[in-house]
Amino acid sequence: MNLTLRFSEVVDRVLVVTDDDIFDAPGNIGDGRRNTLALDVSLPLDGIGFHGGRLTSSMQWRRSRVTDPRRQHRTSGAGAGGRRGMTTGS
Repeated sequence: MNLTLRFSEVVDRVLVVTDDDIFDAPGNIGDGRRNTLALDVSLPLDGIGFHGGRLTSSMQWRRSRVTDPRRQHRTSGAGAGGRRGMTTGS
């Protein structure tokens, strides 16, 4: 089992392409933050008769929040996702 908790500050940068150069510049959002919680689980299935079998699951929850610099309004979003699988050995 693996549990990961990550906090990060959001820095908005935009790619600027001109005829002569490519560079990044400040974007159009204010301060922001992104939080992530990830859980990975892998369980052997030998104990219930599936010799060499393994049940795996990966789940992730994210939440982000940014401040609109014009209206000083905070916008947030959250989401969850994951994948599951079962494999058997030969």
